[in-house]
Amino acid sequence: MQLLNQKDLESDKKETSNKSITSWRKRFFTWTGFGEKKLWDLLQFICTAAIPVVLSFYSCQQEVRNEDNQRHKIMTDYLDAMTELLIRENIQSSNQSDRSSDTIRNLAQARTLNTLRQLDGEKKGQLIKFLYEASLVRKCQFNPLTGRANTCRQSTLLRLRGARLDNIQFDSPVPMPGIELNDARLPKAILPEIDLTDAQLKRATLIAANLNKAFLAHAQMNSANLQDANLVDAILKKADLTNALLMRTNLSGADLSRSILNGANLNNANLNNAELEETDLRNANLIGASLEGTNLKGAEYNDRTQFPVGFSKDGRGMRKD
Repeated sequence: MQLLNQKDLESDKKETSNKSITSWRKRFFTWTGFGEKKLWDLLQFICTAAIPVVLSFYSCQQEVRNEDNQRHKIMTDYLDAMTELLIRENIQSSNQSDRSSDTIRNLAQARTLNTLRQLDGEKKGQLIKFLYEASLVRKCQFNPLTGRANTCRQSTLLRLRGARLDNIQFDSPVPMPGIELNDARLPKAILPEIDLTDAQLKRATLIAANLNKAFLAHAQMNSANLQDANLVDAILKKADLTNALLMRTNLSGADLSRSILNGANLNNANLNNAELEETDLRNANLIGASLEGTNLKGAEYNDRTQFPVGFSKDGRGMRKD
């Protein structure tokens, strides 16, 4: 008898549960408007709702393709125009005092800077490489014996001063010793292992740029903004970084020997295992900088040089001005 009652109770619970689920389903489908709908109606609704999503995705993809095609056309038109100038006008050898030649140069300059603003990072790299290899901008030959770029030739055609080179990147490391990029904007540039020996980068903006293992020996980088940049293992020997902004810059393992950091702001910079032998640190701000394993032998400082809290100059071989 007890067994029958237990079975009845379990049956009643199961029936109540099923009714509850059925009631919940009914309320849900009533709320969504599908209370009396058939499966086919539901499938039609799903398909109808999915169409805008698919169309939106396709539209986005088409927009991306259109933008790529547009940038490709801008690049092609520019290269065609510059090639025509080189061949027909012979502007590189034109007399600078000639008014018509000056007009052509001004047009070429304006067109170059305008084109750069419209391109993505990869195509900007292609354009700059073209200009450099065609000797349309300042170009130098690297001398492996001296470790410097010499036989520099300042182009009479183009200057890239103030060029918008945001996110510029190259397919592979490109040698561009001596290139002039004063006042250029290169935030988030992707330039690992690039050769910028003796480059002119005064007041250039290189915030968050990737210059990992880059060659920047003898580069002129006065007042350049390199905040949050990656300069791990970079070669900056004898570079001029007077008044440069290097806050939070990663310079671990970098070679800054005999470079000029007079007045530079290295607040919270990473200089672990870096070479700063005979480096000019006068008036520099090194508050919060990491200096573990840093070679400071012969580095010059003065009373205005600010070091990290707890930093000891004893045994470092530094010299005071």
